[in-house]
Amino acid sequence: MDLELPMRIREVLEKYDIVVEEGQIPIMKQYGLGDLLFMIILQKQGRLGVLNFNLIYFDRKYCDYFDNPVNALEFRIRLLLDFNAQVRYIHAPMSRLNSDIGSLVRGIVDYKCVIPSTMGNFEPIQEKYIIFHTKLRLGPETKHRISLVKKYVTEILIGFKSKYKIILLGERKYIINRTIDQSFMSTIYPELQCLKENNDILDLTDESIHNKLDYDRLKRSISIIRGGECNITFGWGGSFCLALIFGKKCITYIDQVPFTDVLDIGHLHQNNTYIHRDIAKFKENILKNYSV
Repeated sequence: MDLELPMRIREVLEKYDIVVEEGQIPIMKQYGLGDLLFMIILQKQGRLGVLNFNLIYFDRKYCDYFDNPVNALEFRIRLLLDFNAQVRYIHAPMSRLNSDIGSLVRGIVDYKCVIPSTMGNFEPIQEKYIIFHTKLRLGPETKHRISLVKKYVTEILIGFKSKYKIILLGERKYIINRTIDQSFMSTIYPELQCLKENNDILDLTDESIHNKLDYDRLKRSISIIRGGECNITFGWGGSFCLALIFGKKCITYIDQVPFTDVLDIGHLHQNNTYIHRDIAKFKENILKNYSV
């Protein structure tokens, strides 16, 4: 198999003085934001050695997961550099894996991660606030429930009056492509508009993020997530992971995703993160803690 890297990928690697190493075996095949943050946590806790980062997932000859692979790669390199992660960049066939990352992630007790000084200091928002994330990501077995979950969101939030300012964070629109279709993603931005009726809203959403990742925007978002009294998320994905790792508290509705296959519910509670499959209990948690 000819594994020569595309020119534009090589240019990104050269920009950050990265040398590709040969003959190494990758340990993971997921390179989402949450996946990498979990790897960083495992390294910080001494439970994972050097991360073999497989560049083949950013090579369109073999994988079309990313619509903009050059942008996606540079975004991840900057994240790994800021957190001083130990990384070995390789270019190997996708099928070769030698570690059960899932079992390592399930074993994490403390998910909290210190934000490195290299990510910058942002002016904090002075008043207290909670955050509603627009991303909605369900599991494969619940894809057909997206429209129903959106209906739930509207029913929960109509008439809701928060005792704190509300910040909206995420994307207003999802561009449908192979990745998003397979990940069962959508946005609940239209449904969240009902919050404007009774609340002080600060809308910090972007039109679209997925195909043009902005690392500086991520750093600002992490600062906002860290400062909020609570992050309210819907389903899995990067928003949930950012809220879990950097937020003070997280309330999440996940429908019927088998989260115990990935994360330990007891450990999540220790990290002030509360996952609800029951929409009534999800609503109760929000109203009890944050309504006037």
